[in-house]
Amino acid sequence: MPLRDFKCSYCGHEWEVLLKMSEDDPTTCPLCEKENTITRKLAAPAVMTGSRPLPHFDVSVNPSGKTHEERFKITEKKPEKK
Repeated sequence: MPLRDFKCSYCGHEWEVLLKMSEDDPTTCPLCEKENTITRKLAAPAVMTGSRPLPHFDVSVNPSGKTHEERFKITEKKPEKK
C-alpha cells in the first residue's frame, strides 16, 4: 500500500495517507473540512538497496545541524500567566 501526500489548496494543510491501490483519493480536508480542495503532491520514491538506504537518500544527513527531534518538534503554546 503506497503512502500518498496530499495538500489542501484552501488552508494549506499537508498530510499523508496510506491508501490501497483500489482506493480513491480523499476529497475533504481533515483540518478545514472543505470539499474538493485536495491535490496529491508529487513525492520522491524511497529507494532501498539491501538493508540500508543509498547515501544520497540518507535521512541522517542534516545541513541545518538540528536533530530530528528539534526539526520536527511540535511546540505547544502555554497559557499566559495573568
